[in-house]
Amino acid sequence: MTTATTTPLPLATQLLDEVEYGEKGMFRKILVKNQRYHAMLICLMAGIRIPEHISTHPGFITILEGKGTFLLAGQEIQLEPSVFIELPAHTLHSITVTENVVLLKVVDSHEFSATGSEEKKGSCRPQTLKQQAKVYTCAESMAELLQPNTS
Repeated sequence: MTTATTTPLPLATQLLDEVEYGEKGMFRKILVKNQRYHAMLICLMAGIRIPEHISTHPGFITILEGKGTFLLAGQEIQLEPSVFIELPAHTLHSITVTENVVLLKVVDSHEFSATGSEEKKGSCRPQTLKQQAKVYTCAESMAELLQPNTS
């Protein structure tokens, strides 16, 4: 008797059906995580501001809905549906949300990286002196960076 092995089907989902917001106004859902890349849905409520930080791995962001401002290496990008942003590694960036934002972020996989241990611990490093003692990850600890937009 032979046993058949099954291979899981690739993911197919309606992204906007997955939208929800966490207690701090942010929700992140890993859609795909493998040795090559991570794809995640990120939902940010109006008023959220994520301060400048860098990612040690390159990626891409596509805005699905909402409005805000994305600051990338000093360049201000107005966020609205269908905006696509290349996010090079080690580039300062921040986001200010004015109308609930839903985005798809795909980054080079860093958990399986064969590079140094610091990159395995975190993919985002805060840029302010107050925050330099702690390493933040974009995917797992960004909620710690969330601040209400006071402007």
